[in-house]
Amino acid sequence: MKRTPDPAAGEWLHQAIMGALKGRGIKLEEWCKDRGISSTTVRTYTYGLNAGPRSKKTLDKLIDDAGRDVVLSLYSYRLLQQAEEFNRWAA
Repeated sequence: MKRTPDPAAGEWLHQAIMGALKGRGIKLEEWCKDRGISSTTVRTYTYGLNAGPRSKKTLDKLIDDAGRDVVLSLYSYRLLQQAEEFNRWAA
């Protein structure tokens, strides 16, 4: 099975993950508590402030648990919105 590329860490990825978690009825704090990691630490991963091997593994697990398809869909939508805004600005 072909794997889609990982989205770039940052505000848009963070928002996409939070929206996908909310849609599944999962609170970030509970997800973190179940894994013995602080939500502050996980936020550094979603925003790309820490990009080491452990953070990448945790972020990948978070995206999977949130629903990879939903996260990527929300993230892609945001990118397309930004591209449209840029095109209007550049015209």
